[in-house]
Amino acid sequence: TIKHHLDADNIINRVPVSINKEVHNYLNFLWDKGESFNPKFPKKYVKLITKAEYAKEFGLSKPFKEWDKDDQDAFKKRRQGQHKQNRKIKSYRRLRDLDRTEIKAQYLNGKNFGYLIVKNDFRGRRNILQYLNYQREDLIRGQMDFGKKQPLNEDGKFWMAVDIASLYGEDKLDKAHPEIAAQWTLDRLDGLKELIDNPNKYIEWVKKADKPVQFLRAAFEFVQSEVDPDYATGIPCYADMGASGMTFIGGIMQCSKIGHFTNITAGNDQDQAESPYHLIGEGVTEAFKDETDEKQKRKIKALLDFSERVHGVRAI
Repeated sequence: TIKHHLDADNIINRVPVSINKEVHNYLNFLWDKGESFNPKFPKKYVKLITKAEYAKEFGLSKPFKEWDKDDQDAFKKRRQGQHKQNRKIKSYRRLRDLDRTEIKAQYLNGKNFGYLIVKNDFRGRRNILQYLNYQREDLIRGQMDFGKKQPLNEDGKFWMAVDIASLYGEDKLDKAHPEIAAQWTLDRLDGLKELIDNPNKYIEWVKKADKPVQFLRAAFEFVQSEVDPDYATGIPCYADMGASGMTFIGGIMQCSKIGHFTNITAGNDQDQAESPYHLIGEGVTEAFKDETDEKQKRKIKALLDFSERVHGVRAI
């Protein structure tokens, strides 16, 4: 039966969302100043290199027509790359303008309250139908809160501290044990307070975060809850599903072993999260060592190469 699955869909559909106005307004302020939180797509266009600049960079004294063919081709390729980057920036700027318009029209011009509808794809994964949703990139996800806000209890403060460290992502903190991640945040509490008091001063540090907008929002909400215990927040805390397919299978089967290696069961006391891919890699490695058929060994070797490229796992 899929009743439990549909019940979960209905629960998600009944959860209201809103826009975090403080974060939204600050992002607009930065964007209008020319700042972008997406390092791949700055707001300003890339300056096209000129022939004179290229010649100076590589010590070329002759006119362009007398350059070696390799130098001419390299210059043209570089210019083409800059043109391509500028086309992407132009597209991103249009997307940002659309996002700002939609946020204002759908939320800020009204009660700043709405609902999202989930739809399941053929894999069983839930996707949001609306254009503005918390499955989007960091810039949009970092602006979307739960509509019903509540003060944090001690457990909530702990997990928000974990979330802050995970969102910054320093030293693989997104995979660290919760106690280690939470302590990272608590050790930097004074710095986070300074950040919230004067974000412009620390904006370059924030941009180094793995998810800068979500990190900035989480830091703001955490500091506010420290100053005012009654401060109500609607910030979502995300968990990294390192192997979502296996996680679903483990949950459906209620299998403690799969649950352990996909990090959904309590009791793990290691410093870093478990990785089922490493476990699989070890098993494949043993199979590779024991296999005598050369054709089969090539297949296993190809599987290991694929695992390294996709999951960063190299068992042999």
